[in-house]
Formats: sequence, C-alpha cells, structure tokens
Amino acid sequence: MESDALSTRLMAIKPIPLSKKETRLDLSEYVTELLKAPNLSAMATVAHALQAPAATHAEAKLLYKRLPGYINANDHRNAVASVLALLRHDGSVWLARMRRDGLFRASRYGYDGGCLKKIVGTALELSTTASLPPKQIQYLESVHALLELARPARQIHRSIVYRLKMRKGTALKTLLALVNSSFSVNWMGSDQADKSQLLYWSATDLASAFPGST
Repeated sequence: MESDALSTRLMAIKPIPLSKKETRLDLSEYVTELLKAPNLSAMATVAHALQAPAATHAEAKLLYKRLPGYINANDHRNAVASVLALLRHDGSVWLARMRRDGLFRASRYGYDGGCLKKIVGTALELSTTASLPPKQIQYLESVHALLELARPARQIHRSIVYRLKMRKGTALKTLLALVNSSFSVNWMGSDQADKSQLLYWSATDLASAFPGST
C-alpha cells in the first residue's frame, strides 16, 4: 500500500519546466540538488521532478566510478543520489553497466547489503521516470529481494572461511588439482564469466594465486 501511494504521488508530479534562458543541470549540479532532499524517498521525488541532467559520457563515467567507494563507505546518500542521476541521464545504459559489473552484488562489500538495499529500493521508485524496460525493472526487483539474504549469506561465508582455515591442506590440494586440470586443457579464461568465478581466470592466473608461485 505504501509503495502504491508513493507511485501515485510520483506520477502526479510533473517535471519542472525550464525557461528559455535556463539550461539543464549538469550531473554535479543534479546530484547537489538531490542531496538537499531530507530523505531518500524525497530524493526520488526530486529526481522525478527535475529535468534529466546533461552530461558527456566521460562525465557520467567519472560519477559511476565513484559509486563503489560510496557503497564501501556506507555513504548511502551520495550513492543513491549518484545512481538516480545516472538513471535519469541514461538509465537503460547505466543500469546495464551496473549489472554487468556486479555493482549491486553484496559479496563485493563483505555481504553488507544495507546500503545496497537503499540504492536499489530508491532506484525502483524512479524506474518509471527513468524509462527502464520491463526486464531491467524485474532485475532491480530480483536484486532487492536477494539483498534480504545478504546477512545470512555473510554468516555462511564466515562459516566457510573458518572451515577452510581449519582444513587448509585439503583445500589447497583440491585447488591444485583444479589448476592442473586447467593446464591440461590450456584454459585461457572466459571474459563472459564473473570475476568471482574460477572460470573467469586462466590457468596461469590460478597458478599465480598459490603461495610460493611465480
């Protein structure tokens, strides 16, 4: 019910018109305007009301590169404002980039999903204004649901790490067998795989990860 009410309120807001003498805000100015909002829900409302920001690809890329730092620092306001600005600038393109880079993957941040949930939740509030295709909206909805599992996943991860430390010898032998297998088929790695998967790395990369290897 709360989500429906918010959607209705957003749809009722018309973009703020610009006079002939005014120019569109650039990304930095746009983010500054969003940060004036008292909370994240209000930030989404402001993003909906403002005209889409003007920016070159280089400027948008620079803002995008700051996002992991904001998330790692749990700076949810700057992270949300930056994501909203990119979504309003060219939402489909930048969300595809975020998905490809695994920006919203909790494992990148020690399974701390608090900041990510705020980003994705606010992005969903703006999804209609950002003209995202249905599949990308479904992606955000799926990520938001998965982030609810971030805390249990962190506990499981810690448990696995503890077990590996207790059975270091067995784990290393298993990994060594995997590397030998990769060399036997001359595995060159796969750019299509995620960096968190062994398939991404070549046999040489995997071998270099072992202590004492060169």
